[in-house]
Amino acid sequence: RRTPRPLIRPESGDLIEIFRGLYQHWAVYVGEGYVIHHLPHERATVKKEKLYVVVSNNDYCINSILDEKYEPRPIQEIVQDAHICHTHTCLKNANCWTTGLFMNLFYFFQNKSTKSMN
Repeated sequence: RRTPRPLIRPESGDLIEIFRGLYQHWAVYVGEGYVIHHLPHERATVKKEKLYVVVSNNDYCINSILDEKYEPRPIQEIVQDAHICHTHTCLKNANCWTTGLFMNLFYFFQNKSTKSMN
């Protein structure tokens, strides 16, 4: 488990890990104080909200641990696709994953379903 570190100032495209007790929540920073994140509800939703609202009283950090293993997609593509995805929903049992898996796949690999939304 990673130790939460204070976040200095995220940059567009940064992958944010939020520590919520028994689980971690993930978001992509898209600029101007906003993040886009996956909400694991009955109908899973990708939502755009202010970082401070999503984080609330939890610890958080920029998590770039997989950057050493995989090359992240270009920042412009990550942010553009995050904006496209944030209005779409899907059934939890259809093509949605845990928030961490969703964000890591989104951050490192261009998902075919995301590509088809363009």
